[in-house]
Amino acid sequence: MICFSAAKQPLSTIPVTTSIANSERAGFRMYCPKGSIIWPFAYTGRAHKSLFCSVLCIAVMRSWTKSVFLCALLLLVPISSMSSPVAAAEGEWNPDHIIISEILASPQGADFGGVDLNGDGDISSESDQFIELWNPTDEDVDISDWWLDDDPSGGSSPCSIGWNTTIESGARIAFFRDRTGLELDYWSGDSVQLRSEDDVIVDSISYPPEDSDYNY
Repeated sequence: MICFSAAKQPLSTIPVTTSIANSERAGFRMYCPKGSIIWPFAYTGRAHKSLFCSVLCIAVMRSWTKSVFLCALLLLVPISSMSSPVAAAEGEWNPDHIIISEILASPQGADFGGVDLNGDGDISSESDQFIELWNPTDEDVDISDWWLDDDPSGGSSPCSIGWNTTIESGARIAFFRDRTGLELDYWSGDSVQLRSEDDVIVDSISYPPEDSDYNY
């Protein structure tokens, strides 16, 4: 794996022994020997139980110059068996409902080394922004006719989730902008809501303004 700075310059290979300036923001990508990117990973399908390679990185960032990066390569692990990073960090965390587990508001474009996350041939924020939902419960959950929305006081029109959409226990599902029409504002910051068919807020998240290639 190669670590990149915000300017997309290689910092080092794992294990990381270099220091990173406090003004830098670092990201991670994992490459096959022939150079193709195999992580970040874009999930496909409704129940994500395909096998894949992933990287679990825990950064102790009290001081960038003394940061310790502990990276464990997890090979051929079903995503349904992976625990939440929040749960790992806090020890105990047992949500009993569908949660918004990740959002990518500002994916890189094709001119800046972006990745076609949803496989539609378009590498841009208009296509590759996504909202990921996770079912941490012990039961499959039917989210048909639930709603995704960015800013209830304005912004994009709410997206109604289609019929026969079920998230299996432990599984995740990603909703891309090219299908939802939800434009996530990364210049000014934005919010995301998940609401039930009865218009009850199931989960929500807000995020601050950020530059490109930043997720939450």
